[in-house]
Amino acid sequence: MPDRNQSLRPGDRRPLAVQVAQGLADEIARGVYREGDRVPGERLLAEKWSVSDKTAREAIAILVSSNVLRKGVRTQPAVVAATREQARKARNELKDFEARSQAEAQTPRLRPDSSVGAAQIREELAAVRKYAETIEARVLAIELRERTRDQREDAAEGR
Repeated sequence: MPDRNQSLRPGDRRPLAVQVAQGLADEIARGVYREGDRVPGERLLAEKWSVSDKTAREAIAILVSSNVLRKGVRTQPAVVAATREQARKARNELKDFEARSQAEAQTPRLRPDSSVGAAQIREELAAVRKYAETIEARVLAIELRERTRDQREDAAEGR
């Protein structure tokens, strides 16, 4: 098993389970675990990342729902179900979790009450669309940067 007592980033406001899931996805993306390998069980992950068993279980569930891991049978650890590229994509989505949460908190809410006029709803909708365009542009820039980095990593590995 790779490094013990992996530490989480101080000041990272994302839930611990998301941070652990991202760390594990990062290890899969780097090739520490390959498709078909078993990852450490909940207790070992909890010990490695200094979190509770429940948090480790939630991290595994996040990666299972992202199709990075396939749940183990009964007490067996989960199995890597993703390629390195798929794991990189999941890792990047988890990195962006906090930004999405903040964006959702800042997005104006449309109110269905009768006191809101159609013009106000149109204005709020226009603001939401503009904000979505800004987020899309950021996502495209991040994806381009990640693709470039991944190509460099692949070239360095001799592919």
